[in-house]
Amino acid sequence: MVMLDADGIVADRLAIDASPLLPGNTSLIVFEVPAMACDGIGRVLINAVIACEGGPDGPGGFLSLIEPSSRTDVALLK
Repeated sequence: MVMLDADGIVADRLAIDASPLLPGNTSLIVFEVPAMACDGIGRVLINAVIACEGGPDGPGGFLSLIEPSSRTDVALLK
């Protein structure tokens, strides 16, 4: 995940363990970004899946299973 500030500049990035990602299931992932205040985050980009085993093949792979959503004003991109 990449956090972008309000000006669209990369402010921080981190790798998270989001497994399992199964079609039709909802997952909630809680994590801290200690280097940033929440109001400093303008957008969050989910840009890649680092590693997976036994998952979907083809265009997008596991990333194609992710439909990000948020209850905040921060835009989630993939």
